[in-house]
Amino acid sequence: MIGKASFSAVALALLTAACAAKSSGTGGALSESSALGSDLCAQTQENGTATLACPAGQTITGVVFASYGTPDGSCGSFTASSSCDASTTTAIVTSACVGQQSCSIDANNGVFGDPCEGTAKALDVQVSCSGGSTADAGGGTGGTTSPDAGTVTTDVCATAAEQSSATVSCPSGQTISSIVFASFGTPAGTCGSFSDGSCNASQSTSIVQAACVGQSSCTVGANIGVFDDPCPGTQKTLSIEAACTGPGTGSGTVGTSPPVPDAGTDAGTTAPPTPPPASGGKVYLGAYPGNGPCVYPNIEQCVTWFEQEVGKKTAVVHAFSDFQNGWDDWFTRVINLGHTMMITINPQGTIPDILNGVYDADLQRWGAAAYANTGGAPIFFRYMHEMNLPDNPAGWMATTYGADAYIAAFQHVHDQLIKGGGTNIKHVWAPNVFWGDADSSNPIWFKPYYPGDAYADWVGLDGYPMSESDTFANQYGPSVDLLSTMTAHPIMVAEYGVVEMTPVGTWKANWFNDFFNVQLPARPQIQAVFYQDGTDGGTDHRLNTSTQAVAAYAADIAASRYASSYP
Repeated sequence: MIGKASFSAVALALLTAACAAKSSGTGGALSESSALGSDLCAQTQENGTATLACPAGQTITGVVFASYGTPDGSCGSFTASSSCDASTTTAIVTSACVGQQSCSIDANNGVFGDPCEGTAKALDVQVSCSGGSTADAGGGTGGTTSPDAGTVTTDVCATAAEQSSATVSCPSGQTISSIVFASFGTPAGTCGSFSDGSCNASQSTSIVQAACVGQSSCTVGANIGVFDDPCPGTQKTLSIEAACTGPGTGSGTVGTSPPVPDAGTDAGTTAPPTPPPASGGKVYLGAYPGNGPCVYPNIEQCVTWFEQEVGKKTAVVHAFSDFQNGWDDWFTRVINLGHTMMITINPQGTIPDILNGVYDADLQRWGAAAYANTGGAPIFFRYMHEMNLPDNPAGWMATTYGADAYIAAFQHVHDQLIKGGGTNIKHVWAPNVFWGDADSSNPIWFKPYYPGDAYADWVGLDGYPMSESDTFANQYGPSVDLLSTMTAHPIMVAEYGVVEMTPVGTWKANWFNDFFNVQLPARPQIQAVFYQDGTDGGTDHRLNTSTQAVAAYAADIAASRYASSYP
């Protein structure tokens, strides 16, 4: 990982760029100048967690608003949707939160039911806190009137477990004017009473200041790629308290994702992050449709042909390009047909070229095009993939240039795409499945090459069954298990293609049946799968190598959990 010695321009640029990003699980706190009352708000997307925490000495006394569905508005002016609102929301939030100083509610269909199947949902909550005077809370968590009439200072806090991100957002119209507290390590206490623990990265405050001061909101990755590692082998957290200044007309946020380990847990043995369930059990169907009767530039004909063959629309279409190439018109035509794109791009040169800025202008053009040609809708970009393969001549191999150089280059690509305006990009980090020893003595073991949660939105795996022993459990299982200990981000099978084995037709059909009906339902962190339909790599992994294979694939993906649109 990149420590403080090599942190500076690359990591700091990422932190600054991330300041405007919306967290997938944030909570919000409004502390008025009233001495005895305040409202708290929390908003999170589906499969996130909403966390509310009253100022010290106060408890949650009532639920002002709660809606799981498609609510609108902001803290103080939330409104429920007439077409998508779980009727159980208020009762569930009341049961979980009233009488507590703080509470966390998971935003998923398992908690609230599904008020609008197939629609991306969110959870918005506003509660009232009452108790001791916020003016005497001792930690500056209340709103205070400044000498300038109408100006209020509000403190907002965020706490995040290692390998997640902490987001702080000021009330409407306010900006972060100073950092009251920041510690990456083992800080103690709660908002308004944070204190350093025995493990504390000395540069925590300066890094958070650089990322946040002057912004209305900011997101800081809680990982040793951003901060130095103050205590190797110990599970760490990041706690932040920031002061916001401006008109007192809205709510600040308290972001926590995922929940911090219990204070009584041995930090050195804390369990890895718990993977979130797939959205309603949903898995997005993806494909590289390279086997159809299509002629460049009309590649969308391949997409249509593939979908007709399998009897179902593909949610995400996979395409390949490189850093130097620009946006292709056929990407736009595929998007206009109702698909999302995943574009894999890689350099023709090397990792040193990336770090020396050779491709900066190209990458910024990709970022601008990704936003302009989608109208800001999500688009996946995968780059520098399969970095763990041995003896691969490609110029981005971590096995050639080492983990630190690879990570720095990946982070640099990420930053340049954002700098170009690609704020809608979902960044994908995807090694090949590993085999052999599960430790750093094996260069194919990909854990050392992970760039950190702040630089990847999804993680993926590539792997092609090439022998009768290559069941999904055997070939992918150890790698999926490893990823689940590294991150709570969703996992995709970014490339897979199945060849025929003996008996022809039956073996491949059985592989699909096991994959879709047994393996994926048992592994909810896998939320997208991309079939590589073609003959690249010297093997024939076209889907239609036998009628049995096509029939099995089509029957298996017909299940409603396999989604034809993203998100």
